[in-house]
Order: sequence, then C-alpha cells, then structure tokens
Amino acid sequence: MRLAHVIYDLSIGGGAQFLADLASSMAAGGFEQRVWCIGPAGPPAQELQRARVPVTPLNKRTRSGAGVLVRLAGALRSYGPQAVMTHGEAGIIWGLPAAALAGIASRLALVYQNYPETRLRMAAMKSMLPLAAHVVAGSESVARYVRRAFGVPQARVSTVHCGIPVERFRQVRRHAAGEHRTLLSIGRMVPRKGHEVLMRAAALLFPRAAGVRVLLVGDGPCRPALAELARELGIERRVEFRGAVWPDTPVWEEADVFVFPSLVEPQGLVVLEAFACGVPVVASDVGGIGEMIEPEVSGLLVPPGDPAALASALERVLTEPGLAEHLAAGGLRRVRQFDIGRTAEIYAEILRRLDARSPAGRPGRRGPHG
Repeated sequence: MRLAHVIYDLSIGGGAQFLADLASSMAAGGFEQRVWCIGPAGPPAQELQRARVPVTPLNKRTRSGAGVLVRLAGALRSYGPQAVMTHGEAGIIWGLPAAALAGIASRLALVYQNYPETRLRMAAMKSMLPLAAHVVAGSESVARYVRRAFGVPQARVSTVHCGIPVERFRQVRRHAAGEHRTLLSIGRMVPRKGHEVLMRAAALLFPRAAGVRVLLVGDGPCRPALAELARELGIERRVEFRGAVWPDTPVWEEADVFVFPSLVEPQGLVVLEAFACGVPVVASDVGGIGEMIEPEVSGLLVPPGDPAALASALERVLTEPGLAEHLAAGGLRRVRQFDIGRTAEIYAEILRRLDARSPAGRPGRRGPHG
C-alpha cells in the first residue's frame, strides 16, 4: 500500500518520534510511504531516510498557509497514495483539506489533543475533522475529548495508543547503584508539563534524601523561570538542566527514577520508554498516563499539581525496600503491550478497511502495488 503522512514538523518531540517509529515499522511491513512536513523537518527525518521513507518539508511561512495547502494538494495528487495519515493538530488542519482537494478518499486523522487550544485552532479542528474518513485518538482520554469538543460521532473514532520500539530501549545498560541517585524528567518546558511541581517536590524531598539530584532533559519557554525557581528554593546545585537531546543520547542509563509531573497529558510516550529501560516511574494521574500505569504495579500515580504527594511518592521509591525493583519489573511486563510493531499492525488493518471502502477509480483506491 502506498501511504502519505502529513505532520507539522519533525522536531524533537513525542509526536514526531512516534511518526518516525511508526513509518519505519510500516516500511518493514511492506508499505511504500512519504512524509510531508507543513513546516521544517528535523532530526527524526534522519531515521525516516534510513528506513527509505522520503521527507519533504514545505516550510510554511505565512499564517494562513494557503500556498502550502495548494502545494501539498498537488504533491499528494502527483504521488497518488491509497491513503493519507495526518498527525496532530497542524497535520489535520492542512493535511485533510489537501488530501480532499487531491481526491484521496482514505483520510485518517491522528489526534493527540485532550486540552483546549486557542479559539481559532479549536474552530479549525472542528471544521476539518469531518473531512476524515476515520479519526484515531492516541488514548481513551483523547477519544473522549474528540467526541466532546469537536462533536465527532463515537462510531468514527478509534483509540490506538501510541507505541515505541521496545527492543531499542531494552538495550539500555543502566549504571550500577552508587552514592548519587538521579530523578530524571524528560519533556518540553511548558506550563502543562508540571516542571514547577517537580521543583517544589524536590525542595521538600532533598532535606530527607541525601545524594539525590534532579536531571531535567528538554527545553522550552519555561526554562529560565525554572532555573530561577531552583535558585529561590535553594536547590540549584542539585538540579541539572541538560537541554533538548536526541533520543539516542544516553540519558536513561543515568536514571534511578523517572518523574513525569504533567498537569495535562494526552498519553506520554516517555513513560513507555522508562518502562522499557527498566526505570521505575512516578507520574501524575492525569489524561492518558493512567491508561499505561497500573498503580503500585508498574508505577506510582499522584494527584497532578501536588508537590507534597509527589515528594512522598519519590521518597517511597528511593527508600522502601524492593519497591523500585518491583515497579521496574511491572513496567517491563506492561510495555510489551505498547510495542511499535503491534501498533503498526493495528494501523495497517485500519488502513486496509478504509481502502476497501474507498470509491473505485479514485486516487485513494489503487491496486495492491500502488
């Protein structure tokens, strides 16, 4: 099957990394694919190129993106895919109308949103989603939001949790337990990721947990304010800001506990990475996170926005005999259900069903070899 993907960009982040892993897995399964970026490409494009999946950045420069829409429609018409998968908000807003203009009937929209955006973006999503032949939500939390906020009928929405290449992360060799223990948190530094909650929890934890530090991986507009907060709390010497790193950078081998303090979260792929690396997880019980973590089995869940509860849970993992090993083992068992190969098989079946329903003779209804 010939398949086109549309995403805003391929910068370092969960959505772009998921697309790279999914397309690579589907390429191994015989799918011919191309990726179009509304904006620029980025590091995950290298993985796609290695999987022989070409990437074309359209480099949108105007707010409306009208020129990009026309160019994308022409590119899709020329490529002639049997289906188009649009990834995330921007992929939907530009990819669905472009695919419709190109006459491609099998249009699959992947949504990862479970929180309100600006009025303009919400209105754009609501107007474009009816163009999708089917909508896939990245978690049950997202599926509920899609039905409530955008009015998509339940029959047109499926839930498919995003996956990861489990074996890639299982190969991580973590350091031996030593004098210093590291609380690792990975995520873009924006308010909804809850880094401030982690900093305040660390300030509560450190006086009763010698030799513990926080390693923050990621970047974003909140980074300067977080660095200032660390100084105000008097913990700046025990907090390291590592910045944004490429997924292959060996940060997981430094981790003793993974902390995910999000206030809002559609799913949180990085939790699965922690599972696969054998790192115990403490996370907020919000959005799609609780759909992955079995409390007290594969991780500890705490109320979002509660530094005291987060500090107490972290102290338990650091001090309670056998708890860290128990949670790590539970995570390793749990992550098998989220392997990217299994995710790719589910998407392949959805695409086959859409292709079977596409009108004959249209660009979205081609022969078995594209």
